[in-house]
Amino acid sequence: MSEKLVRTSYVDPTVNPSEPRQGDTGLHESRQDQEGYVGPLHRMHGSLLHGWGVAAGLRVSAVIGQAGLRISPGAALDVRGRLLPLSVGGQAKLDDDTLVPVTETGLALPTTGLSGEHRVTIGWAETFDFTGVGSGVFNTETTPALRLRADAVPDDGEEIVLALVDLGPGGAVLKAAVDQRRTTGLSAGRIQLTGSADTTDAAPGAPVAVADGRQAELRALRDGGVALEASRFVVSGPAGGPALWVDPAAGRVGVNTAPGATLDVDGTTVLRGGAFLRGPVGVGRPGPLALVHAVAQGGFEAEDGQGKLSASGIPLLAEARTDGQTAIGALNSSGRPAFALSIDHDQGTPGARGLPAFWDKYDGAWHMAFSIKNGNLAVGHKNPDARLHVVGAGGGNTALRVETPSGVGLHTFSEGSGIPLVIGSRKTAALISGNVDIRGTLTKSDLRFKIDHPLDPAGRYLSHGAVESDEMKNVYDGEVVLDEHGAAEVTLPGWFEALNERFRYQLTPIGAPAPNLHIAKELSGNVFAIAGGPPGAKVCWQVTGVRHDPYALASPLVVESAKEGDEHGRYRHPQAHGLTADLELSLTPGD
Repeated sequence: MSEKLVRTSYVDPTVNPSEPRQGDTGLHESRQDQEGYVGPLHRMHGSLLHGWGVAAGLRVSAVIGQAGLRISPGAALDVRGRLLPLSVGGQAKLDDDTLVPVTETGLALPTTGLSGEHRVTIGWAETFDFTGVGSGVFNTETTPALRLRADAVPDDGEEIVLALVDLGPGGAVLKAAVDQRRTTGLSAGRIQLTGSADTTDAAPGAPVAVADGRQAELRALRDGGVALEASRFVVSGPAGGPALWVDPAAGRVGVNTAPGATLDVDGTTVLRGGAFLRGPVGVGRPGPLALVHAVAQGGFEAEDGQGKLSASGIPLLAEARTDGQTAIGALNSSGRPAFALSIDHDQGTPGARGLPAFWDKYDGAWHMAFSIKNGNLAVGHKNPDARLHVVGAGGGNTALRVETPSGVGLHTFSEGSGIPLVIGSRKTAALISGNVDIRGTLTKSDLRFKIDHPLDPAGRYLSHGAVESDEMKNVYDGEVVLDEHGAAEVTLPGWFEALNERFRYQLTPIGAPAPNLHIAKELSGNVFAIAGGPPGAKVCWQVTGVRHDPYALASPLVVESAKEGDEHGRYRHPQAHGLTADLELSLTPGD
């Protein structure tokens, strides 16, 4: 608020040049100086430059459970710019117009007989000192009015709220709160901060000085902002160290430390909104080698009773709050989502941590590529029951394709009793184009060949079954023409007897019967002899032998064997026996 300022002139303006007035000042002139100038000047100074509120002291204290409040000495400023001093040696006026003296410890404000919420307020009041009545002189003393108001107090500065108290039976204090209490302010567009400085470190012969000067300036900007011009800005923490350190000359900011970089933070940093970083960021190391370079000891260190992570040394950690949503994602160079890592089926228990699943969006729709469960890798699904479990997408798509220009395309091997490769199908289990080399025993339910039919290769197939035996038997045959004595020798390869034993022979004459045709000499030295036939006759011969090479002896054929363990009661082909398919032997033992 502003007021007109009028004071007495102590210069006579009616003469030229003006001269000081002579004589004593009249009462009306002193009144005009006080009421028209000094009073308004102080009120405008208070209201326009500071604003209303508590200027100093006026502490409200109490003991919970006991009646009574104590107000410490101090001063406040009301909205009219009037100073409300609660001064030692002065007085304050209570609601009942009682005057209470102010001591070094303040004054007591009684609460007996009151209950409920009340606001402690201080307001403008004056009292007259009638001790000068006899001489016609009256002294006026500012005696602030202290009140306990149960009604609402307008927040307009006519009265200054010091505290809100909640009173119980007998006026006992139950609670004390700040409520509407406020402190005075300062109205200024520019504040210069000065300080003392010296030049004690000057070299010999150099001038030195100790003086005060401008150190910083705080000013209001036209757009509503605030500017601080200083060589540095430091906010100290409770321990005395820098909580915030700004170095404008170096362009650096430090949090809890003197800045050694553009932004130097000592402690945990939380960014609740977006962050844009122009250069490489090193986490746990200086001199990052990538846009983000994180270094830590590594490892999940500790979990709480719910299995949740409580400590970690992992350089980078991602967490998705919603089950099945992306925890880590990647965009292509056009900014389109291309890759995602999600954690699915998180049941929130120590034993169920969820499945990490990897997704791509090549054709514009999300496709799960693979997931991991208990160390097992599932390709195309989320429920692997093997170290690698591949499920095709259907529709004729290939589930697993292996290509190699040279070398081995797929190598499966077991050191023990494991089965390196199991192939199963209700129809065709495997299609192999090319030569197959099996270095071991081939056990099968049926063996046949299937070729393009020689007479109709474009329209039909021709199939044959294989000849079976209860021995590891080899069959050899050939033709021989008998000599003039009706005899012949058949020489077999040099490895014949090394491979075979227990020979069987059959002879068939061609063109005419030969009742006396026989084996004249059994195999010896890989040669056997035929005799008893017509001279010049053609004879077809067949010899069978049972293998006795080292591999055959080490892997003899067991013609009959009992079904044991899980195999008992199950069948290789249950439908052929009129049984249901669920009785079929599993391809993987133990399942």
